[in-house]
Amino acid sequence: MASRTQTAAKIPVVDFSQEDCWKDVCNALEEFGCFLAVLPNKVSRELNDTMFGTFKELFDFPDEIKAQFPQDKPLVEGYVRLATRESMSFRSSTEKIKNVTHQLWPEGNDQFRESADLYSKVMTELNQVVTKMVFENYKVGKYHDDHIQSTMPITLLLKYDEPKTDETETVLHNHTDKCFTTILHQESYGVEISTKDNEWIGYDPLPSSLLFLAGDGLQVRFVPS
Repeated sequence: MASRTQTAAKIPVVDFSQEDCWKDVCNALEEFGCFLAVLPNKVSRELNDTMFGTFKELFDFPDEIKAQFPQDKPLVEGYVRLATRESMSFRSSTEKIKNVTHQLWPEGNDQFRESADLYSKVMTELNQVVTKMVFENYKVGKYHDDHIQSTMPITLLLKYDEPKTDETETVLHNHTDKCFTTILHQESYGVEISTKDNEWIGYDPLPSSLLFLAGDGLQVRFVPS
């Protein structure tokens, strides 16, 4: 693993229970490309525990069952097993979540279906609120509705393998997301964010917060006139 310089800076925190937070959102995205969204009324401890519990149940299925849902490349849906991790992805819609639940649990699993549906709605709502703030801040608010209608939210569940040694391992190397935005909710530590100065900020997950990241599609370079 390449050595990294840790910085004392911290990922900006935006409390969405405060009414006037759009400036904090835009400043954080400009300076860091991300922020920690605190949503105490949306992401409760109960929802957090339920989601990670049901996701664990999903990944505990035998490999031959999970392999029945191979990833569909054009839509980026389905199950895939890689060297250090496995993932399941599906469109963030109530109907799609119902289909996934029925396929994996023919006898039904209301807890997974209801939790996944609520979870995806929280993610979708946060994405729409933040992108609207950004569009309006840069005077292109009239294009926001068309942008939302042209996007297809995807819920991606990731489970990483435990390290094979006692040493620190890099299981996912430096990268940027190709999509417009990414919202991350993780149960364990490990993610780091690179700053403009190529320093690294550690990210400590909190149950009531989501990490909002600007993807490549949202990156804008301003050229002075």
